[in-house]
Amino acid sequence: MSKSENMVEQEELLKNKSDEEVKTQKKKVKRKKKEVVNEELTSNSTTVEEKDSKKQEIKLKDYELLEDNNIFKYTIDKYPDEVEGICFIGDPHILSLRPGRRIDDYTNTILNKLREIRDYCNNNNLLAVILGDLYDNANDKDVEMNTELALILQSFKFKAISAVGNHDINEIRLLNNNPLKMLERLGFIYLLENNGLGFEIVIKKGRSKKKILLGSTPYGMPIVDNISKLLGINEEQIINGITLEQKQAVEEQEKKNKVSGNLPIYLQQNFNSTQYENIEKYKTDNNIEEILWLTHHDLAMNGAYPNSIPLKEILGVDRVINGHIHGTKESVIIKNTVYYNKGNIARNKIDLINHRPAVWVYSPFDNKEEPSINGVKCKALIPYYLNVQEGKDVFRLTGKHAGKNSLTEEDIKDLIEPKEKVFANLLHQQEDEVNKTEDATVVEESLAEFLETEKPRKEVCDLIFNLLKRTQEKTIE
Repeated sequence: MSKSENMVEQEELLKNKSDEEVKTQKKKVKRKKKEVVNEELTSNSTTVEEKDSKKQEIKLKDYELLEDNNIFKYTIDKYPDEVEGICFIGDPHILSLRPGRRIDDYTNTILNKLREIRDYCNNNNLLAVILGDLYDNANDKDVEMNTELALILQSFKFKAISAVGNHDINEIRLLNNNPLKMLERLGFIYLLENNGLGFEIVIKKGRSKKKILLGSTPYGMPIVDNISKLLGINEEQIINGITLEQKQAVEEQEKKNKVSGNLPIYLQQNFNSTQYENIEKYKTDNNIEEILWLTHHDLAMNGAYPNSIPLKEILGVDRVINGHIHGTKESVIIKNTVYYNKGNIARNKIDLINHRPAVWVYSPFDNKEEPSINGVKCKALIPYYLNVQEGKDVFRLTGKHAGKNSLTEEDIKDLIEPKEKVFANLLHQQEDEVNKTEDATVVEESLAEFLETEKPRKEVCDLIFNLLKRTQEKTIE
């Protein structure tokens, strides 16, 4: 059996794993991480300083530890139709409940946006590509909502493609009882659920045609460094991890940002001329115009924040289109890779009150440019702004800050005890119209403000918010 055939066979075996096998895999990964951490901390570490240093080194090994979760896709499927462009759709966050401070019929608002996008795509022969988080809650199995969603997806002229976001999954990977996975299995959508190249897509304009490749790194998987191996060019590492030198350079950037402002944080990659030449030769030999990559990650587009991921040049990738971050960010150029983060079509939280929901169109024939945060222009994605109400008309602005007195001392005392019924009672309170919400946003805000003031132990805070989250999930079910 050839190497490529073996890769395909392994990929299929992993793809067809049962839900129970996926859960078992998750437990194995957790055990492996714990074993590695314990082994590293106990070997040759005697002082507190040495143990702290070891912890930093262990953190840099996350890429290797995540490999058990990470299924690379070495094959490239041909998209069955020729299209005139790609329409990128940021995080729809469809939900059968009314989130946060929305006062409209949120579910139907999102469904109507998807209908508008469908009409726009069909009228312009565009392929719809969702950037992840089609769902707001992976347990949302509301029959009426999912039926309407399936009918909309079915009515796209070209079958839509979707990346996988954090709100779409309730395990390390999509399980067969997941609503997004159900849409794929019923044939309503294509999913990019593995780390690698997904489709070869032909885009046409008149009699001219150009080919592009579309790849993806799902949420929770490490973003690739080099796609040469995925293209079959050579055996170079796909993911290199972060070196101590790179980490120190990132820390220096963060220090400078405190003075100069929120500029993007990036990793310095060291690719040589031969590596670039190999990629260009592949593109020329296979008539590939550009390679696009989808991500759904906390990218440091405008400076670092907790758990944010530095940007980096990805060898072979021309453009990265990111979901997950809800607002529109300036594009960033990292050598030969341009990063775009255009934001949600859903304004599910009040901090998006001034956000203009839009979809963004890509065509290799389009030579328009847009400004980047680097101060130079880059290739543009073209917006189509959706027909939406103003933010002030869909959000309840009264009582924006719940205040610590919205929960009594007695309530807080009960909340600290692990009693889910306390949260259930809070979630279903309907007495105060100003504070009423279907997804417990006001309760969450009130808790956060109280805990910030009283400063209990971290373990207590984690317990409270974990119980709140579990109760919210039960409410969805």
